[in-house]
Amino acid sequence: MEGKSRKKRKIIEHIPPELKEPKFVNTFKVGFSKGSFCIDFGRFRPSEETQEVDVLSRIVMPSDNAFELVKALLSAIVGYEKEFKEELIPKDVKK
Repeated sequence: MEGKSRKKRKIIEHIPPELKEPKFVNTFKVGFSKGSFCIDFGRFRPSEETQEVDVLSRIVMPSDNAFELVKALLSAIVGYEKEFKEELIPKDVKK
């Protein structure tokens, strides 16, 4: 007897009010430890005396989700390039 096929369940996103307004970031830092990856997203504020970054969000995810994030981001970049006719991925990387 074959195993039961898994039904695809509808995903319903719940965005809390404090996250409804997107935050602009222009820098990020990726780190990792055993079993997880951490991504800090921030806004770089250069000044004459210092280089400061305001970290606006810190995301920690299980290590087995990291490659799924990379695939989703790459897919979005390819879609962006097609729609806006703007090359983001250098040609030498696409080989």
